[in-house]
Parts: sequence; structure tokens; C-alpha cells
Amino acid sequence: MFAMAIGFSANPRQSKYFTVKGTIENAADGAVMQLYKQNSNTVEQVATDTLKNGHFVLQNTVSSVQKYFISVWSEGYPASVILPVWVAPGKTINIRAKDKLLLAWQVTSDIPEQKYQNGFQMAAYKDLQKCSALGIKESYWINKVYGKEQETETAEMKAGRDSIRAVQLLESAVNHRIDSLKLAYMKMAPMSKVWILEFSNYAKYIATPEYHSFQPTVKSLYSRLSSAQKKSSLGQLITSYIFAPIVKVGDHFVDATLYDTKGAKHHLAEFAGHYILIDFWSRYCGPCVASLPELASVAEMYKDKLSVVSISEDSKDKWTSFIQDRGLKGNQWNQLCSNRAALSVSYQVNGIPHYVLIDPSGKILEKMVGYGEGSIKNFVGKYIK
Repeated sequence: MFAMAIGFSANPRQSKYFTVKGTIENAADGAVMQLYKQNSNTVEQVATDTLKNGHFVLQNTVSSVQKYFISVWSEGYPASVILPVWVAPGKTINIRAKDKLLLAWQVTSDIPEQKYQNGFQMAAYKDLQKCSALGIKESYWINKVYGKEQETETAEMKAGRDSIRAVQLLESAVNHRIDSLKLAYMKMAPMSKVWILEFSNYAKYIATPEYHSFQPTVKSLYSRLSSAQKKSSLGQLITSYIFAPIVKVGDHFVDATLYDTKGAKHHLAEFAGHYILIDFWSRYCGPCVASLPELASVAEMYKDKLSVVSISEDSKDKWTSFIQDRGLKGNQWNQLCSNRAALSVSYQVNGIPHYVLIDPSGKILEKMVGYGEGSIKNFVGKYIK
């Protein structure tokens, strides 16, 4: 956790700086307030402050109106939830809270997008309160169970894990209800930038089991988009999410246009007749970065039979600079989408690193999520000798 040192201009309202000012009633000092921005499928911390006398201030720069997120790192706060906040150059955003229920905090500013965001918050306000309260309970039990270094499991630790699972089941039910309420609100809510972004979040996960029951509603809401909105970059992405072909083990692989760091176009079909190992990854993912040496070793070990294709989910500038800094070789590709790429939807990538092994005929052999030392070699070695 790092605080960001920033030099401020004499008149921040005339610059690209924005300020988030918060007041939490009856709150003890010491809570760490964290501000994040989204980068493709990952988030990046851009500022922190420590609560003192019930107040905190978060400041950073931005070139346009954007959606950021606030989380709190401290005992008694819900560590598993984040509060959406819209920021803009030269603007001040005010947050007031009477409790630690993060998702129930009041956010006000003269940024139009915040007003629309508040509409979504109010549509599910009571359940957002419940979600925050459950997040506090979950954080309590996680700290109680995993905050101690014990080699043997005690009855107290087992009971704590049972409590965590019970809370998570309740959270799942409440989150499902929140989604239902927000989707119902979307049928009549104004067609703002906020609406489209909220809708894109549902569209990009429509193929996952958790969102399967929402498919009819999401497809119905798609008709609210105008022709111009569907033709926009985000609209095209939403279309690809909703209508993306889903492939499972045993199916023929799905292809897409991918780009290397110089902007040249590529396709997975280039490696027809070879085994193909797809690696969905991000520079912000610790296990992804840890896997890079082993991935390179596997690529060299099976170079006559296997083609490794690393597909980054990062923005172009972050991705290319990381490739250059690390001197990464091989097939380093990217769909260069501003959000979750359609190829990720087709392969149902909901956690990274996510590996897909394809045989020379184009059939998907197996998928693997996560990384541990030796796991890639074992994964590939089951099929290639």
C-alpha cells in the first residue's frame, strides 16, 4: 500500500486535478481510504489518505470525466466492496457517511454522471446497505481466521471458515437481488453514459453461470440502444459480448483479430496444425507476472510442436511498455479493447491467468485458471510428449 505524492498547482480548479473530500461521522482515526481507476480488466490505485478527525481527502489528475472507485482498508469496514465515484478535471466531489456501510455513502458533485450513478444506487439502496454490512462481517471473520499464523487447524478456525462461507452465500443472494433491481431500473432510466457503462458490465458477463438468469432481460435492454450507440466503440463491444460464441472443452477454437506491439494484425489460425497454448493475462496480475519465466521455458521446450500466444488484457500503452521493459519475446498479442475483450467472453475468462490448450486439429483440450510453480509444465505435459 503506497501513498501517492502529488505536487499541486496554485489553482487546482483550473488544472486537471480533482479532489474527493469525505466526512465520516463517529469514525475512529486510522482507516486508509483508497482511490482506484480502472485499466481494462484491472484496477490501479492512484491515491490514498488516512482518516483523521472523521475527514479524508483524495486528489489526483484526470483529463476527462471518468468513473473511479473508493475502498477502505481498516477493521470494521467492508473490504470486499467498492464505491463508484465520478471525477472530472477541476471538480470537487463530496462524500458524507453516517456509518461504515460503504455502498450507502452519499456522493455529491456537479458532475452530471454522478447524478445518474446515484439513481442506480437508490434503485437498490437497502440491499446495498445489506451488502456492505455482510462485507463487514466477512472481513471480520477473514481477519479472525487468517490473521493468525497457526500450523494446525483449531475448532475456532474451522468455525470461522464456516462463518465465512455462510456470509458469502448471503452476499451472493443479496448481490443477485441488487442486479435484479438495477436491471429493472434500467428499463426506464435515462440513456446516459452511466446507463451504457452499467449495461456493458452486465453484457460482458452474460455468458457466466452467475448471470445466466439475466440473459433475457439483458437482451431485451439491448434494444434500448440507438443505432448510433450500437455503432460506437463501446456499443460494438456490448454487441460482441451479448452475441459472442461460447466455446467449451471439446469445441473448435474461436478466433479474433489480435495485434502485436507494432500494430500488425494476427489470428490464432496462423498456428493451424500446431498445439496452441493461449495465456490470458495482465501486468497487474501477480500470478500472471510470476508465470512468465515458466511460460517462456515451456515455449522453448516444445517449440517444434507448440505455439504459445499471450493475450494481454491491458491498455495499449501499459501493455507495450511492460513488454519492452521486461524484454518479453514470442507472440505477445492484444485485442486492444477499452474493456473486457470479446475473445475473453468466448473462452469464459473470469479469472487470470487463464490458459487454454488447443490441439493441432483446432479442438480445445483443456482450460486452466491460476498459476503455481510447475503448473504450466504439468498442464502442457499431459498432452505433448
